Amino acid sequence: MKQKQCGKKIIFVAAAVILCVFAGLFLLQRKEPSTKGQGDKIYRSLSKDDRQVADVYAALYETDKEEVARIQKKTNDWEKTNKQLEKELSIPLFERIGHTVTLTNEGEKLLPLAQQILRLAAEATHISGNTAPEGLVRIAIAESLASWEFHSRFKDFHEKYPGIRLKIIATSTDEMFQMLGQNQVDIVYTLDRRIFNHNYVTAFEAPVDIHFVTGAGHPLAGQTQVTLEQILEYPLILTEKNMSYRAALDDLLSQNGKETMPIMEVGDTQLIRNLLCQGLGISYLPEFVIAEDLAKGNLVSLPMTEIHPDIWRQLLYHRNKWISPELKCVIKYLQEE
Repeated sequence: MKQKQCGKKIIFVAAAVILCVFAGLFLLQRKEPSTKGQGDKIYRSLSKDDRQVADVYAALYETDKEEVARIQKKTNDWEKTNKQLEKELSIPLFERIGHTVTLTNEGEKLLPLAQQILRLAAEATHISGNTAPEGLVRIAIAESLASWEFHSRFKDFHEKYPGIRLKIIATSTDEMFQMLGQNQVDIVYTLDRRIFNHNYVTAFEAPVDIHFVTGAGHPLAGQTQVTLEQILEYPLILTEKNMSYRAALDDLLSQNGKETMPIMEVGDTQLIRNLLCQGLGISYLPEFVIAEDLAKGNLVSLPMTEIHPDIWRQLLYHRNKWISPELKCVIKYLQEE
C-alpha cells in the first residue's frame, strides 16, 4: 500500500513539474518587445532570491536570464508554484544553499522528461508553421575551425534563418566540455583526437588530414619524398602547443626522441599561411586550412609518411540537451561540407 502511494506521488510530481514547464514555456514564448539593456536593469533590480530563481529558470528553459527576469518582474507565479508544490508533495525540487539554487536529485530525475516535453512542444509549434526558428545558439569551437566554417557560408545561413543569432566561442577542447557540462554552450565543434563518451551525442564526425606544408619556392617543395630529419633542418612556424594537432605532433616527435624548436608560435593560421607564402619556413596544418592555397599553387604539401596523427572534426552535444528548432538548423548547417 505504501509503495502504491509512493508511486502515485511520483506520478503526481512528474505531472506537476510538466505543468510548470508548460507554464514557463508559455511565458517565455510570449512575443513582447524588450531590449537587452532593459533586461539587465530589471535583473539587477531583483532581490537575491529572485535572481537565483531567474538563473535556474534560464538554465531550465535555455534562455537569457535577463528575459526570465523581465517576465518574473511581472509575475511571481513560478516561485509560488514551486514552493506550493514542494509544500504539498513534501518533495523538494530545488535546493537553495547560500547564493545558489540548483535542482535536487528528484528534480534532476524529472528534468529529462521536462526537456522532452519542451522539445515536443517546440516541434509542434514549428510544425504548425506559425513561427520561424529564432533565438540564440551558443557554439564552442576550435579556433582553426571557426574561420573555416563561417567565413564563406554564413551569409547564406543568415539569409535563410535571419532570426537565429550565434555566439561563437573559440577555445580549447577541455574548456569546451567544461562549458558544455555547465550548459554555458549548446554544442561543441572539436578538432582533436576522436572522442567517445556516453554523455555526448555525436551529430557529425570526420577524420582530418594534417600536412607539413611550405611555400612553393622552398628547397623541399619539389621533392617526391622527404624525411622528418630533412623537415627539422628548416625553420618551423607552428601553432600554439595547446592546439590539438600541434600537441599530436609534439607527442609523436617525443616518441622518436625529437622535439620542435619553432621560430614562431602563433594561434592565427591565416598569419602562418601568409608567412609560408613569403617563403618563410615550414608548418604543420590541417588540410581544410590550406586547401585554397594548395589549389592555387601558393603552398605545397610535403610528401612525408612517417607521422600519422589521429585528428577528427566532431560536432557533439549533451545527451540530455533539448534540441530546439534553431539548434537543429545550426547542426544541419555545420554538418554540410
